[in-house]
Amino acid sequence: MERILTVRNNTNKPDRPGPKNAEPVNEEPLTIEEIRSWAESFDKLMKKAKTLKSGWFYQKQSIFARLTELKLSVVQCPIFLPAGKVYICPRTRHIKSTAGRKVFREFLRSEYSEENMLFWLACEELKQEQSSEGVEEKARLIYEDYISILSPKEVSLDSRVREVINRNMVDPTPHTFDEAQLQIYTLMHRDSYPRFLNSQIYKKLIQQYS
Repeated sequence: MERILTVRNNTNKPDRPGPKNAEPVNEEPLTIEEIRSWAESFDKLMKKAKTLKSGWFYQKQSIFARLTELKLSVVQCPIFLPAGKVYICPRTRHIKSTAGRKVFREFLRSEYSEENMLFWLACEELKQEQSSEGVEEKARLIYEDYISILSPKEVSLDSRVREVINRNMVDPTPHTFDEAQLQIYTLMHRDSYPRFLNSQIYKKLIQQYS
């Protein structure tokens, strides 16, 4: 039996909060190097991961025993300052940083186009959903909030992509909105990103952290 997509009119309801993973906490402090990297490419502005040096760690055991435990080679961990059985080795770690997204989202809000970022983030969250029930519910909310012509947060998509979405909504998957997400990403890249780099929001950050 063919499923029928029901779209609710949300114009009389309060706005739903943004995606759950839109504002992670406990991030590393912002640096001038990271801020300047946003001007190198839109991908660097929107990326989520970065690698940090976090100092050194000290061990009182055999160098090679410790390397074996860590599954490292001498080439991967080349700096040693042994003193008896004590040695020092650099440690790196990967953290999640969404500072660029947050600042860009603030800029989009000033231009009354924040829905583009909210839609993109909601699509990212949908891709992480594991259960079929969760996928169906998230897909329905995304459709109601950003695709439906009844929504005040409707994003700008061409008719071809809208037709693809309507077909995909018959049986939603984590990739139901992939084409639409790419179109909005491209729109932000070509239209909003150049203005962001020339905005007072970005220039003030450069001055503040320089």
